[in-house]
Amino acid sequence: TVGTKEVYNYRSKITPHYDSPKRNEGGLISEIGFKQKTSRRLVDVPECSIATVAINEKLTQVRDEKRKEAAEGRLNRPKKGATLLLRDANEGVITDHNTYVTTSVNDLTFRFLAGNFFQNN
Repeated sequence: TVGTKEVYNYRSKITPHYDSPKRNEGGLISEIGFKQKTSRRLVDVPECSIATVAINEKLTQVRDEKRKEAAEGRLNRPKKGATLLLRDANEGVITDHNTYVTTSVNDLTFRFLAGNFFQNN
């Protein structure tokens, strides 16, 4: 096990959620974030303190894009909502679950699908 000295900005993958846009509310998305502890309610999280700086920069862009797609009626309307992926890897911040990425730890390089579980924090 190789630990990190970082207290913030160390998490290399986050999966924020959003609820399905409601047609009677103009098809808009409100919260994009994570479930409240002991609740199913979503809490809007525009920035994640434990995620890498690169993820937080991309998160702002992804949130804006999803809200724009919803407002323009271009967003696939999942029945219950959806989960986004932001994975910080050697290739940059990846949002496609099915893209292969690499991550280096010391002199080792690991290759895996961006959406797969790989804990390196």
